[in-house]
Amino acid sequence: MLAVLYRSIGLNATVGLIDTNGDKKAEHATALVYFNASSSEILNRVSKWASVIGVKVNVISYFNANGGTLLIIDPPMSIDSNNPWSIYHEPYKLVLIVKP
Repeated sequence: MLAVLYRSIGLNATVGLIDTNGDKKAEHATALVYFNASSSEILNRVSKWASVIGVKVNVISYFNANGGTLLIIDPPMSIDSNNPWSIYHEPYKLVLIVKP
């Protein structure tokens, strides 16, 4: 559902199926937003946006893809509700990308 919401405002979002227990099978799904930018550029942009609402962002979670970056947005697996793009769960492996 998050991917569809991001797509509705013009972002290039998709759904990623994630292996969270190391068996190479998907047990979890997450929203992924593609940016044609490096992870450090995205961190800088997200940090600037989040500072407007008083949230500090030190790290983002992402996968590299097609010369750009897939930003992970996963509220249930995030470090806290203010940072849905910061995932520390291990393992957290992308198994399949599904376009909504």
